Amino acid sequence: REGTRSGTATCFAKENENGAVHGHVDFKPYLESLPEVFDTLLHWSVDDLTELRGTALYDTIIQSSSGVPHSEIHEQKMIENGMLMACREKFESKTIQGYLNAGVVQGEVTFDEFLYATQCISTRGFNMHNSEELSSHRGPFLIPFIDLLNHCSSSDGRKATTLRRDPRDSSFFLEAEKDLSSEEELLHSYGDLTSHQCLQTFGFVDICRSRSVSSAEANCTPAIMLTSDIVAICKEVAIQAEQLQVPFDKFHGYDEIWDPTECWDKKIKFLEKESIIPANITLPYSENISDELLTCCCILLLPEEAFDEFSQSPALLDESLLDDAFLFAMVQHAILSLVEKKLTRYGDNSESNDVRELSKLIHEQSQGTCAPRFYRKIAALTIKIEEKHCLRCLQNIIVSFKVGGNHCGQIAAGNEDEITQSKMKRAKISHEI
Repeated sequence: REGTRSGTATCFAKENENGAVHGHVDFKPYLESLPEVFDTLLHWSVDDLTELRGTALYDTIIQSSSGVPHSEIHEQKMIENGMLMACREKFESKTIQGYLNAGVVQGEVTFDEFLYATQCISTRGFNMHNSEELSSHRGPFLIPFIDLLNHCSSSDGRKATTLRRDPRDSSFFLEAEKDLSSEEELLHSYGDLTSHQCLQTFGFVDICRSRSVSSAEANCTPAIMLTSDIVAICKEVAIQAEQLQVPFDKFHGYDEIWDPTECWDKKIKFLEKESIIPANITLPYSENISDELLTCCCILLLPEEAFDEFSQSPALLDESLLDDAFLFAMVQHAILSLVEKKLTRYGDNSESNDVRELSKLIHEQSQGTCAPRFYRKIAALTIKIEEKHCLRCLQNIIVSFKVGGNHCGQIAAGNEDEITQSKMKRAKISHEI
């Protein structure tokens, strides 16, 4: 059935009811083969979900629970409500009610029916990503038999299958990506997803990723930095900017220092009005500082004249702006503070302790331990470690960053050429913007 994911769920919910009650000829065998319960996040206990504390996924659950005060006392209630409230908002949306009111679906659909259908489609639905396929509609499709295949990441070295459609009758078929041996397991890639995406959509994390999590870089779950946190930290840095002047103000009356708080309200209003910086900034595993993170920090810490230049034609900035030593000192301090603050949200365990705990759990899993909470713990740890991996990468980049050829922006005392060069770079900030 074609339509949006939520619309498909609405239609499927009613088909499921009719098939079970009235013995629908076409769909009854397939509908009866579907699981009664799915091990998605909706079925995780509060204790299971708190294992995700600090991750972007956990924050999403908390933020979905709008209307519940955010405090330690109410955190459990927020977790319980967060997942269900997001689903209920979809169920009560104009799109879904439009399906019901327009008669696309005959009869009533309860929230429980819709909830079951959304989980079924999320965990078992297929989307077509091949541009040459027949229909402009990409999914989701529920396809009997094929939805029994296990996932195989394209990055773990195993070959999988590709889902295609027959141009003669629009039916679906699988095309093997290599020759298959007798009794070899058929696998299918659910997509090149991060562990976060895999858990949120399908209710599991690829165990191959968990085994190699300490060295994983491709499709590593990115950390998320809230713009509101960046603003708060940059405000602290701006107020304490005088303390960052020590390495520079002793050089022959070095006068290229400014007060970043001079037009603070104007900068905040700019961030609120313009859409150049999102509310959540993604920090992937990368060799470079995120342009969005860098731009947000620079907007808040630029001198007023340079900020006014920037605001006339705003665009994402890059690392070349950090050639100014004073600006770099502030940005470096802000980013390092942000990373440390973010790392504390994951709890007391260090990344190395998390890796050791995960290795122990994976070893126990290989011995046959298979309780649901056991796998949930592995999934949560995998995502935590991957996010921490991205944060440590950012931390290493900003610590080792060089300004004018000098480590961490420090200018060698007595070197007149480097002092003059730094002043010239500072004078050109507005021009570079």
